[in-house]
Amino acid sequence: MMRSLWFTVVYALIASVQPAATLAQAPKDPQGDAKSPGQKPVPAAGPGAADKSKAGDAEPAPQGNPEDWMKATLPHEAHQRLQALAGTWSLAVKTPGGPDGKEAESPGKAQFRSVMGGRFVIEEVQTSLGGEPFEWLGIHGFDNGKKKYVSSWIDNMGTGIDSMEGVWDEAGKTLTYTGHVDDPGAGESSKVKWVMNLGPRDRLLVQMFEVDRTGKETKVLEIAGIRSQ
Repeated sequence: MMRSLWFTVVYALIASVQPAATLAQAPKDPQGDAKSPGQKPVPAAGPGAADKSKAGDAEPAPQGNPEDWMKATLPHEAHQRLQALAGTWSLAVKTPGGPDGKEAESPGKAQFRSVMGGRFVIEEVQTSLGGEPFEWLGIHGFDNGKKKYVSSWIDNMGTGIDSMEGVWDEAGKTLTYTGHVDDPGAGESSKVKWVMNLGPRDRLLVQMFEVDRTGKETKVLEIAGIRSQ
């Protein structure tokens, strides 16, 4: 996180102060620092000074073309797909059938909002599960470095932060996330899969599955949303 912040600040300063070509032609002080008139030169470090430094004490200087690096940090089409979720949604949350074989359905509300210049979308959901209030907060984005969608979330039924990575299927207009979530009761993690259908602009369908060790999928939650604002 700190390295990314450092690179961003350095490149922003380079771009705003003067072109890279001008910087390359600017005269350099032999010791790397500009001296004002009358200022005494700073003595060079004596022999063996370099041996006293420790590896990792300083961040490495940014490498490559600043313009190319900055371009890689900007949002693009993959991020725009998520931006289409921005707004308020009315939800119908379904859970698997109980002893009577019928699905339980609860109403809910979701709010998606764009943050960080269109790079991420924050999701806030309020509904109920088994008669108890159920809410979660998630964040969705696309990692340009990994070339994958990424998501993390928290909810009021746990104390952990879960994360997944996803891929986009243009033909089906679906975003499929996979990852692992911790089960505090069992003391182990389980594989999960979320399939988000982002086809119709004013409709949203999310299906959540548990995946056992044999690869068998069991649907544990389905969310149907209609845009209300």
